[in-house]
Amino acid sequence: APLVDEPVELAVRRYLSTPNPRGELDVMSFRARRYSQDGGDGLLLALSTAIPDIPKFYVEFGSQNAIECSSRYLRVERRWQGILLDRDFENPYINQFRETMSKENINSV
Repeated sequence: APLVDEPVELAVRRYLSTPNPRGELDVMSFRARRYSQDGGDGLLLALSTAIPDIPKFYVEFGSQNAIECSSRYLRVERRWQGILLDRDFENPYINQFRETMSKENINSV
């Protein structure tokens, strides 16, 4: 499915209203972006809509400067809370911490 640059809510609504004759869920059809790379905003919205009781909390590893990242849509548009971790960037206003992640320290971070 092509990546669409339309409002994320419209892209998800469009997909959910399109009948699928085989009853399969094509997650690539949810791709829509506002802040993420490769359409993750639409996929995250679809998953959070499909699981309504999901805790509204995210953790993102490798968020870089947090301008184009997977969790920004949830933080800005959906008002979720969470933490962002990155080796080089830190921003206390958005709960972003400078951490270097490895298999040795992942449980302690």
